Amino acid sequence: MIPRTRVCAAGLAAALLASAPATAFAHHSLAMYDIQHTLDLSGTVKQVRWTNPHIQFVLVVKTADGAATEWSIEAPSPLTLARRDWKRGALKVGDKADFEVHQARDGSSTASLVSASVHGHLIGKPPEA
Repeated sequence: MIPRTRVCAAGLAAALLASAPATAFAHHSLAMYDIQHTLDLSGTVKQVRWTNPHIQFVLVVKTADGAATEWSIEAPSPLTLARRDWKRGALKVGDKADFEVHQARDGSSTASLVSASVHGHLIGKPPEA
């Protein structure tokens, strides 16, 4: 006879393994962004976090009335951007940059990176369609 705790532990392990792919897929979903439309942002890079699982940029964008809005822009992983010929120092704090993004569906100042350029030069390769 198998002890009851081993059966429970095995059942729990199986449930966790079965749910792992769904969790991983949900984490990498772009569902929170409006991927049907792109938005162009121009501003000054305030912060760069080149870490897994996603690179994060903070861009300060001046509005027509002179107010500053901070945009949080999520990029793919460092490995994914490296495959698109991005280098770690491609965007630095203080750079004037242009971003093409997919804005969050809730209208907040949060977005997903499509492409970026500095001084009119595209950084890396554009994403594959």
